[in-house]
Amino acid sequence: MSKNQASYKNHAHNTFQPYPNHDGILCLDMRELLYNAAEHFKRAQSFMEHGQLEKAKAAYEDALKDLHAVRPQRMRDVLLAQVYLSRYQTNLNKNTEIANQDLRLGYSYAKTTREPAIRSLAENLWTTSQLTFEQKPPER
Repeated sequence: MSKNQASYKNHAHNTFQPYPNHDGILCLDMRELLYNAAEHFKRAQSFMEHGQLEKAKAAYEDALKDLHAVRPQRMRDVLLAQVYLSRYQTNLNKNTEIANQDLRLGYSYAKTTREPAIRSLAENLWTTSQLTFEQKPPER
């Protein structure tokens, strides 16, 4: 399919409605984007294990692009929470502003899921960040 062509997803109402992905192409199956995002996430985790920070950041970004192209649903929100929280941990000592934004987003997505492990991770990271923030001396 070329970039100018569109495919459509069948809805329960037997109507067809297009859903654009991050490249502006209309996709038939959003599951493919979820699977791709999960693969990008796994790749990022592997890069992190091997100390390849920049490659991990790029893989996290690829996962986010795919996930934000999918309409809201539980699996998407679980993956978004995992990616943002993992990216928070990756950026924590490198870029505090981006890390804090990732924590807020990951925490928010985790709260919308019913996944206890993700919610627990988000709560622990949030609590730790708040304790760290409270312990910092005020800037003069």
